Amino acid sequence: MLEQVLKTVLTIIIVEFISINTNFNTDIMAKGAMLASTLATIFCFIYTIKDYIKIEREEIKENCFKSKELIQSIKQILIEIFEIAIPLSITSFLMILENNIDSITIVRLLKDKIGENSAREKYGIITSKVNLLTTLPMSLNGAVAIALIPEISKANIIHDKLKLKQSIDFSFLITIFISVPIMLGLIIYSNNIINFLYPNANKGGELLKLGSITIVFTALSQTISGILQGIGDAKIHLKAISIAMILKLILNFVFIPIPILLEKGAILSSLISDFLIFMIMYVSLKGKINLKINIIENIIKVFSISVLSIIFSKLIMKNIVLKFYLKFMIEILIVIIIYIVLSIKAKIIDIKRVSKYLNLNKKQKI
Repeated sequence: MLEQVLKTVLTIIIVEFISINTNFNTDIMAKGAMLASTLATIFCFIYTIKDYIKIEREEIKENCFKSKELIQSIKQILIEIFEIAIPLSITSFLMILENNIDSITIVRLLKDKIGENSAREKYGIITSKVNLLTTLPMSLNGAVAIALIPEISKANIIHDKLKLKQSIDFSFLITIFISVPIMLGLIIYSNNIINFLYPNANKGGELLKLGSITIVFTALSQTISGILQGIGDAKIHLKAISIAMILKLILNFVFIPIPILLEKGAILSSLISDFLIFMIMYVSLKGKINLKINIIENIIKVFSISVLSIIFSKLIMKNIVLKFYLKFMIEILIVIIIYIVLSIKAKIIDIKRVSKYLNLNKKQKI
């Protein structure tokens, strides 16, 4: 989560700085976005290592001896680690590779249609704005997906189907609770968000609106990946993303040259690929746990509350005259407050249960 938030902040700052000093050179702006991502990753790596060393020192002080019954052979531990770590590592690599498909196709396929400069501009918008903003919710959802793995794993091991179903249903509910309003917000406020974050390079509202549709599918796939890890399967996500990556490459070559689509073709291919990943993982999960999963019903409830929250906020701010930045911030804040209040009143979300799963109570911190 820290990495994604830091990456977003650094990207906005660096891209905005580059846009001012290079007369909106989108090629350099795209490289700036990659630099921001690299810096965020390096910082979080150093932070994680430092935190890990601190925890290890505390555990050594508290545990002066270990029971022989609790010590596994190093060989067995390594085997278990590699069985989980290798598929996850390859999956992460393929996810990065999938994002790079646009870098080798968009400009190449667009330059003959709209000119190389315009093609680079469209590529810069997609990579430094659309992809960045649509992946930000994954940091919030990722915290939930990871927090649920131990409980799902425990319920699976002791064959407690009721507890397993409750944990899975709750994980999907939280994912929908996070992703649906963000998706709607990015769609409805797309132009305002671009103007707010990139006042000196404010193109890309229409592309952001289209790209935001994939947020729900990506978030659900992320959650399913966590659930599958909890029940001991880390390979399904790897298979799904391998297939989707090939499909994404093919669809880019099919969609981007179409005059009515052009750069929108790259986003459309991502949407189809992300939906395919979700469907493969969802079907695999249902086959493994053999439980009824409530997704559609929760999406409808959260969608309705999200729409009501945005409508109420717009009605409240309709006749208020303020500067754009201040009015926009207040309106978004009102949306968030109304959304949370309505969700609690409608009993969609339980604050105590959320606190438990996100390890916010004092006992779990200790």
